[in-house]
Amino acid sequence: MIRAAHRGDLDQLTELGRETFSQTFGALYSAEDLSSFLDASHSPDLYRDWLSDPAVDLWILEDEAAVAVGYAMLRPCHLPVDTMPPGALELSRIYLLAHAQGGGRGSALLNTVLERVEERGRPALFLSVFSGNTGAQRLYARHGFRHVGEYLFEVGEQRDREFIWRRD
Repeated sequence: MIRAAHRGDLDQLTELGRETFSQTFGALYSAEDLSSFLDASHSPDLYRDWLSDPAVDLWILEDEAAVAVGYAMLRPCHLPVDTMPPGALELSRIYLLAHAQGGGRGSALLNTVLERVEERGRPALFLSVFSGNTGAQRLYARHGFRHVGEYLFEVGEQRDREFIWRRD
């Protein structure tokens, strides 16, 4: 089940954000770089701000036992795009715990985001994806996204090649 997140989900979202990022990308970074990134990018204060911002949509994906196994976030676009279209949005987070991947759960979360984009008048939608995450890139391509740029994504002292994708 996918549901809108609310303020009562603060601790759950913080933990889910830290765990899903660590499971997906943790092996790429030193312990120090990973820790500093998680503290900066997955802090309770950050999730609290997003949960209280009417321009941000957050969803939680729960399994059959009502345990959170993934989440997604849609917000005004903050990516380094050369010419930002008016009202552009960003799918800034979409993560699943490792054991919950597969079976169409990622597509279900993405479809929820795309439905919300439609409700908002279908402005340009951007996302960024790690250059080495070919599985996610295939998912995005199947849903009409195309590669339009790249930048360096900072995790502690490490810089990773990140692709920017767009859907109109």
